[in-house]
Amino acid sequence: MLQVDTQEKYILTLAQFQRKMMVFNDKIIKFIGFQLQNNNQRAFDFFQVYFQEGGDQLLYSFQLKRYNNQQYEKILNENSQNFIVLQYVEDGLFLNQLERVSFLTFKEILQQLCQAIFQLHQNKVLARCISSKNIFIDRQVNKIYLFEYGFSPNANFQQKYKANYDIQLVINIMKDLYKRKQSDNNQFEDLMRKITNIEKQLPNLDEIQSYLQFYSLMQSGPSLNQLQNLYTSEWVQTMNQLIQNKDFLSPLPFDFQDPDQTDDDCQHPTKLKLQKLATKIFSNKYPTHYDQIGFMLRFQSVLNDQSKQFNLDEKLINKRRNKIYENLLKFCQVNLKKIDDKLLPSIKPEKNKELDQEEQKIFIKMYWTQTEKTYTELFKDKVMKVQENGKSDLTLEEAKICFLLIASLKDS
Repeated sequence: MLQVDTQEKYILTLAQFQRKMMVFNDKIIKFIGFQLQNNNQRAFDFFQVYFQEGGDQLLYSFQLKRYNNQQYEKILNENSQNFIVLQYVEDGLFLNQLERVSFLTFKEILQQLCQAIFQLHQNKVLARCISSKNIFIDRQVNKIYLFEYGFSPNANFQQKYKANYDIQLVINIMKDLYKRKQSDNNQFEDLMRKITNIEKQLPNLDEIQSYLQFYSLMQSGPSLNQLQNLYTSEWVQTMNQLIQNKDFLSPLPFDFQDPDQTDDDCQHPTKLKLQKLATKIFSNKYPTHYDQIGFMLRFQSVLNDQSKQFNLDEKLINKRRNKIYENLLKFCQVNLKKIDDKLLPSIKPEKNKELDQEEQKIFIKMYWTQTEKTYTELFKDKVMKVQENGKSDLTLEEAKICFLLIASLKDS
């Protein structure tokens, strides 16, 4: 008799951490793993090393390896494109779940965070998103594991990320842990004072000086020679260029107001708002891409119907559906001969009817296919050149469209 029960779920940005228990022939087997978000390309890109042959050899020292005990083949069979079985940690918690933190644990976490940052920087990767919420600790040996890094899921697009902001992330984690210190002692106070002093100095230090100060917190770590070899003006320039290629200021004007928008729209900012903006900018820049524009307009109606999950007024949803229907019908009438005959049935509205759940799935799959085709045609080569040369061939407007096309698909 084989039975699998999920004992715990913990939401991360790109995945869900799970503890599971398998009952097999009356024997209880525990294991943990990452449940990836379906249809999230960023999640697959981040975790792809786990799916590669020999991928464990490519993992950083602060990453959990895959489960590899052949004795329990049933657990290994849980591995799939969406679930990664990890080595089991009996006494593991996320840092924000720790109730009390001893000075020894506090000091060892700081030491390991500094080592992890240095290892990432050697590979030209910034931490960017680490926090107490996505760092796991094996309490039996005080070993930490970074479950997420290198991207900024909650980026404030009004402020550009800088190469030394990783230091502030570590300081934030230590300040959070300090609130849960097990007891007061002079060692705790002295170390925390050093951490806060560095925080105060950060605004007045350049990237190189700030990292030299930061690593002074470690009792043993990279030598001065290693630090000086890594943190050079060339490294700073490279990291800033990588940031510039990944981030761009204000890709979404957050105060964007739709003339038809209601207070309910603002309270429940579904992807409809994002899709309206994407359609508007794309159609202005590429007015002859009739198939893509048609699909984007039709997608608005699907998103509007999906907004029922926010318990909005039925009258509001119907009102928006009518408005979207009118815009789409007008577009199809004007451009009837310009839209691909094979795609027209999927784009042209039919008596303003609401698609059922299965019809929505079919349409969204077609929308994904069309948008991927458009993205490849208009932007993929330019994005690849950015990655290869470190120089952007994208204008700010093109970058906005590129971002909006991809963001409007998220979790569809």
